[in-house]
Amino acid sequence: MITKQVSIKLGTMRGRKPKTELNNNHVSNGAVKHAKKDKKKTNQNNQQMLVNVLLGFVGVIFACGVFLFITRDLVPEYERNPFERTKKEAPVENKRSDDASSKVINKKNTHQQRNDDASSNIINKKNSHQQRNDDTSSKTIDKENAHQQKDSILTEQSMMEDIINQNPHKTVDEQEKVSSNGWREADPRVIAKYDSTICNIEKRKIEDLSSEEFEKVYRYKKPVIVIFPNGAEDWAEADKWTVSNLKKEYGDFRIYSGNAREIVRRGGNGEVGSSFSEFVDKLIQQEDETGEPLYVFDRNFYNSSTLPKTLKPPSIFKIQNGIDDSIFFLGASRSGVSFHKHADSWNGVLYGRKRWFLYPIDHTPPGGVFTGYTMLEWFDMVYPKIKAEEDKPIECVQAAGEILYLPEGFYHGTINIGDTVAIGIQKKESTLGIQKLFYEDRYLGEMLAKSKTSEERTEWSRKFIELYTTILELLPESTEVMQNIAELLPNVDRKRASLDMVNKVLKKDPYFLMAILHKAELLMDMNEAYKAEELLQEALQLNPELFDTRVMYGRLLYDTGRPEEAVFHFRKATELRPNNIHFWNYLKNAQIASDDDRGAEESDEIISYLKSFED
Repeated sequence: MITKQVSIKLGTMRGRKPKTELNNNHVSNGAVKHAKKDKKKTNQNNQQMLVNVLLGFVGVIFACGVFLFITRDLVPEYERNPFERTKKEAPVENKRSDDASSKVINKKNTHQQRNDDASSNIINKKNSHQQRNDDTSSKTIDKENAHQQKDSILTEQSMMEDIINQNPHKTVDEQEKVSSNGWREADPRVIAKYDSTICNIEKRKIEDLSSEEFEKVYRYKKPVIVIFPNGAEDWAEADKWTVSNLKKEYGDFRIYSGNAREIVRRGGNGEVGSSFSEFVDKLIQQEDETGEPLYVFDRNFYNSSTLPKTLKPPSIFKIQNGIDDSIFFLGASRSGVSFHKHADSWNGVLYGRKRWFLYPIDHTPPGGVFTGYTMLEWFDMVYPKIKAEEDKPIECVQAAGEILYLPEGFYHGTINIGDTVAIGIQKKESTLGIQKLFYEDRYLGEMLAKSKTSEERTEWSRKFIELYTTILELLPESTEVMQNIAELLPNVDRKRASLDMVNKVLKKDPYFLMAILHKAELLMDMNEAYKAEELLQEALQLNPELFDTRVMYGRLLYDTGRPEEAVFHFRKATELRPNNIHFWNYLKNAQIASDDDRGAEESDEIISYLKSFED
């Protein structure tokens, strides 16, 4: 902190000799005494005035201090911290050594490496971003926090305990009601913010919709919400889905939950394991490190239960074993899932309500996919900025008892309003040409991930680029496809072409955070650290809670000889993802480089603690 010293020079009050000399013969002795008395009184008044000025000055300083103390929390953390300020000095041009980075062949996990215990079905596709080795890591700004953070480490078991104990649910509005089915209704604050009367998805009554019309008008073409006269009772035994019945029958069943962004990054799977009863009794009321409620997005629970026997959907939504996949959804108000797309599907809500945001396959949602935002972050940070009509989503609130048909290839994201219980049925394989091409990248991703040599990696990357180039010819405006190509081009030594492609992405979508980070990565590799830092600052302004940005910024600062500043961002990354060993290694090494031995020891203790869960 820069302390300003203020110096006040006090002048001395001196009497002045009169311009006109008085003749002593004209002044009496009494007058002389009176004049002396007046002079003394004047001096006393002057002294008192100086004292008052000083006291007033001290009072102003004290008032300013009180004001700054009270309003300190109104200033965003990244603006308060000096390490977040834009650096005007020229960056150090020392080139990163080979051992300071390791390629991660993973299209989706571009800026971090996940723990083995957080197993994911996500398909590794690309070697687009580099993961620095442990020796490019960290020194701490807040030396006292490291020891406390040990209790926040998230393994499968401790993650649940952390959410229960360390992140207590914000007080539920007193007006929040529990329905007779046991599920909570949305409180007035949630309704005011997330409910909407906008609905540009067609709604049809089931009695007026024949199978022939559905196949001709809607199948693979456009979404539709189907309404039933008796709600969910017309297509399910809804009483079997109440809180009490589900807990009674499946209380010990294991389910998995996560936040909106990480579910998508993990290929449509939750990461926090718990029993069903534990989730309903505790976790459903909790929030993760981003402030977002956990959401059950589980692919095994439904089929492992007897719940399939309770469904009786109409023929247009017939469930076919071996062809259809099932997903069980359960979450409180504000939970949901970020934008993604897949094969043909339908989603039935038994209790609660679900707000949908849709985009057709040829229009990537603003902000991108494999997104840099949770759904709540997107709703707060991107959605209000969408002004062009062609960029606005198709949206509607789906009520309990309704079924939404979602054609394959439609991007979709959701926000729940009230405790929401739903079932999703989707085809395992795609049917249409374009989406089938997207599904082909699963095989290429597996081959790319298995590549053991640079030659193999280059060859599979070329095939990947050819596939996406074909898709781009069919979807020339797709920023998702452009970004996929941009991330692959460095694998075949075409960094400049990658930079050109990512610039096209950002011209179309300035909110595409992962594109911004990829461009920053390219500039770092091209030794243009100052430009990369400007982009990272821009990314932080768009979303300060994205751990990918924190890690990349920390790496840049570390590599340019500023480990003390790197500590701040690595520390923030560990707060956002406490169970990530790599982030803790980054932090520890930056602490060592900053001569923070105590902080490094505390980080090392946490690393050992995390490793104990891997053994």
